[in-house]
Parts: sequence; structure tokens; C-alpha cells
Amino acid sequence: MDRSDNERHVPPRDDRYCFVCGRENPHGLHTTWTLDPDGAARTRFEPARHHQGWVGVVHGGILAALLDEAMAQRMWLDGKPAVTANLSIRYRRPVPTSGVLLAEARIVSEKSRTARLEAVVRDERGEPYVEAEGTCMRIAEE
Repeated sequence: MDRSDNERHVPPRDDRYCFVCGRENPHGLHTTWTLDPDGAARTRFEPARHHQGWVGVVHGGILAALLDEAMAQRMWLDGKPAVTANLSIRYRRPVPTSGVLLAEARIVSEKSRTARLEAVVRDERGEPYVEAEGTCMRIAEE
């Protein structure tokens, strides 16, 4: 693959196979997101055994994908198509594969092409399991 292939821009297309929110992906998380009046994008997710890393603990990669999606969804739900450009995650405590997880993301600041966001995955009591901060880059839709 030459350099031009690596730099080719691929416009976003939704075939409903996104691992986190795609309804057609039989192996996906099937999340549904809302933009709430307080400005946060939110979803509920119930992990299962097939989402585990260690016995009874949700795999960190699943949680990273959920946080990444939270940030991108926050932008898209506000009519600002964007993708995550960077993501920094802090795993605060193990996340059990039983129970309901609440994920949310908020915009901290915006520039013309980028936005800084914060995201968190909590338990139903509101206690954080995992926190993230990152940057999303706005993109043009096809």
C-alpha cells in the first residue's frame, strides 16, 4: 500500500454494523443514545458474560469502545458529525458483567473543527467505573 492509500479520506457511511450502536451487527452492543436536556448524550448497557475479560469483569476494550461511542454520539446527536481523534481512559474499578451500566458524554469546549469531551461509565447508583477525556474531530458527511 503506498502513501496515497493510507491518506485517502473515507467519508462516513452507516450500514448499521457499528460494533457499539449498529442494530444489524449480531455481535455488537446495540446501544441506543439520547441527547438529554442537560447536554449529555446517554445510553444504558447491560453487559453479559461474552463481554468479559477476566471472569465476571467487563473487558476494558468493551468499555473503551463504549466511551469512544459516547463522545462521537454526543457530537452527532447535536448535528455535528465527528469521530474520536484521541481518547484517554482511567479505569477506576472493575466493572462486573452483571447489572446495568450508564454511559454519558459531555462537551467541555469546542473550536471550529474539534471539540474536547468527557465521558463516564457509571453503575446505577451513579458511582463511576471508568472515565475518559478526548478530542473529537468534525467531519463532512457524504
